Amino acid sequence: MVGSERYASWTAHDEPGACVLVLCGELDLTTAEEFADAAVHLAATIDPGTRLVVDLADVTFMDSTGLRALLRIHAHAKHALVLRSPRRPVRRVLNLTVPEMFAIE
Repeated sequence: MVGSERYASWTAHDEPGACVLVLCGELDLTTAEEFADAAVHLAATIDPGTRLVVDLADVTFMDSTGLRALLRIHAHAKHALVLRSPRRPVRRVLNLTVPEMFAIE
């Protein structure tokens, strides 16, 4: 497990056709930049035909810095960034600010 121990952590694993980042905790001012740095680095290493999926099922809070982190990752991904299972508060932030930007599954 990687990330700021107190507020967020993340792991990465492969699925058929996808590299999945599983994020747990809060994606905010204290964690967003470190998470984005790690995700952008990972995005640069995966094959162009591989989807980059960020699993948000265990994200309990996301503020504008978390949104900015996702936008930064999206800008560096070789293919569309897919967000998986965002909780209602996170989905609300996404729907209010960038409703058409990300694929959500």
